[in-house]
Amino acid sequence: MRGYQDRPLFPHGGKGRWKVLSTLETWVLEQLQVQASLLQPAASVCYWRSADNKEVDFVLEWNGRLVAVEVKAAGSPGLRDARHLAVFRDEYPDLVSAGLLLHAGDQVQVLGDRLFAVPLGVVGA
Repeated sequence: MRGYQDRPLFPHGGKGRWKVLSTLETWVLEQLQVQASLLQPAASVCYWRSADNKEVDFVLEWNGRLVAVEVKAAGSPGLRDARHLAVFRDEYPDLVSAGLLLHAGDQVQVLGDRLFAVPLGVVGA
């Protein structure tokens, strides 16, 4: 089993790998960074990519726990939209608190074990 420090998490905007972000993802990143900085200690905001190029837009790391965040412009997301969140959750089952699929709709949905579809508006609230 891969250890906690062995996860392929990369800082957004830091040295090394860069990730091209859409306007919507950029807005979410800005909101997450502000909220992460308010926590004590501050949370880090990263992204994750597996060896076979599955990726999660954002991973919040705080006090040894992880929350994976995927951003979709769709108004009615489904389980297929959360497939990489499920891969991430299964890769780090003891560390992941939740996987959040942020979407343009207005409904909160339970998509699976610790996987939730949540309207984008909650991020900037």
